[in-house]
Amino acid sequence: RHATSFQVMETGYEYWHSEINGDVVVVAYVLCPPYRVVAGPPIAPVSLLSATTQSFLKDCEEAGHRALFVSVEDDFVDALRSDGVALIDILPIGEQPEWDPSRYQTDTRSHRTLRSQVRRAQRKGVAIHVVTTEEIMQDQGALGSEISWVVEQWRASRKMSPMQFMVDLQPFHLPSQRRYFIAEQGRRAVGVLIAIPVYERNGWFFE
Repeated sequence: RHATSFQVMETGYEYWHSEINGDVVVVAYVLCPPYRVVAGPPIAPVSLLSATTQSFLKDCEEAGHRALFVSVEDDFVDALRSDGVALIDILPIGEQPEWDPSRYQTDTRSHRTLRSQVRRAQRKGVAIHVVTTEEIMQDQGALGSEISWVVEQWRASRKMSPMQFMVDLQPFHLPSQRRYFIAEQGRRAVGVLIAIPVYERNGWFFE
């Protein structure tokens, strides 16, 4: 149900797992001694968030590590607080927008800038191409190169090395689970949207 839940299946993570009340629970993290930097909340039922976290914290302590949870939301913090789990420090680092695309409107006064950008793209002949899973799986040449080129341009424009594991892109990992949209001008890609699933919420996270 969390936006990072699909990302933690990509490469670069270590995993702690346990069984609590018959459910297998998982915590994905990157080891940066003395910290285990955890990507999002544990993968566990809501009712077991606190128990999972406490068990994980105990394992960290026994290993001589400290835990740092990154990109968690209020439900995780509230679950820990309600069970009396001591949180050393909490630092807001941003907000995650959520919306229903089927209800999203651009014809309001607050979206003038967006409308002008859409018109500008239309004047320049930019069109959107929905890429199928079959195209991604079959085309290891030009299409993959175009997507990779856009991704590299995006990476180069953002310096996030301390948080690299949370902003890294692995666009062709489990492609059958993703949705791909390419903005093209002529036959050249000028933008890519890759959406990854948030299964339990029946939603998508835009990378």
